[in-house]
Amino acid sequence: MIIRVFIMEEQSITRAGLRSHLEGATDVDVIGEAADAVSGLRGVNNAKPAVVLLGSSFCRQESDQVIRKLLDITPQPGVLILADHEDARSAERSLKAGALGYVSNGIEAPALASAIRQVARQQVVVSPEIKDALLQRLSSGTPGAPKDPSQVLSQREMEVFVFTGKGLEAKEIAGELSISPRTVDVHRANIRYKLGIQGAHELMRYAMLWEQHRQHAERVLAFERNASPVLLVEDDEVDILNVDRALKELGSKVKLVVKRTAEEALKYLRASDNPRPGLILLDIKMPGMNGREFLTEVRKDSGLRTMPVVVLTSSKLDEDKHRMHALGITGYLTKPATSAEFVERLDLLAQYWSVNEPPPIPPTKGGAHPR
Repeated sequence: MIIRVFIMEEQSITRAGLRSHLEGATDVDVIGEAADAVSGLRGVNNAKPAVVLLGSSFCRQESDQVIRKLLDITPQPGVLILADHEDARSAERSLKAGALGYVSNGIEAPALASAIRQVARQQVVVSPEIKDALLQRLSSGTPGAPKDPSQVLSQREMEVFVFTGKGLEAKEIAGELSISPRTVDVHRANIRYKLGIQGAHELMRYAMLWEQHRQHAERVLAFERNASPVLLVEDDEVDILNVDRALKELGSKVKLVVKRTAEEALKYLRASDNPRPGLILLDIKMPGMNGREFLTEVRKDSGLRTMPVVVLTSSKLDEDKHRMHALGITGYLTKPATSAEFVERLDLLAQYWSVNEPPPIPPTKGGAHPR
């Protein structure tokens, strides 16, 4: 299904950039844009988009009013805020006003398209950099703010709260729990009272954000439970520190094994007394044997050929991407420019890896599995 999007942003260059960002998303269609609130509200009312991108120029003003007016339009669009600075206070204000998303206007194209899809599904999406701070603020950071649900709700109320966070309506929750929709409404009223939440929309947004945070924490924990180390084949000390720091900031206890040359990495992998990595992060450009030559050797080795390898490189050349994918890599990531972006990339990789099912370890000629 094509997601119809309307852009509201004062700066024409920013609107053009957002359009360019979304050109590669085949399921997203930008159907209109406006530089001011009056023409924007009129355009949204006429075009009936599924999602409205509300730019940073509106965030610097009174965005709450614009959001509420957008939500008065039928059918009600999902509102995604594109902020020029990210802080939990602004995100909280926008979500309470009725927005479903709050991300940086410097967001990369794939992430923007993904955020639009989530908002179109009526799911809450918030930049990873502020999600923890926002939840902390909502749960304990300000007087009268919502409390931790797991600490104050009964078992049945917690079930209703979790289903609310998954986007279910009262009738759907009633069916899941074999109770009446009226009973669900009573439970939701009790939940709002216990959590200090004012309205149904605020409860829905808080429950969705809480559920996303819980799922994220579970995925990262599942990644940590994997006893296999991560092998980083990288010669740049700064990038080594960035990967190590990113794993630590994620709270991951996964062991990081670093080999600064491809030759050292091959020697490590072929040594029977070394634990087998669950994942290899591979740079392409290294002294001596490069990443492509290393991967060619790995794919020739019957004991190593199924090992999952994700390329982490500064090269954006299509030629390198084609060559590495032809050798059977699991993923191709370009190195981020900042430490925060390293954390975001590793976070996404950890979440994916928690649900990924790698191939079984092939037996050696003697019938035993390599470690």
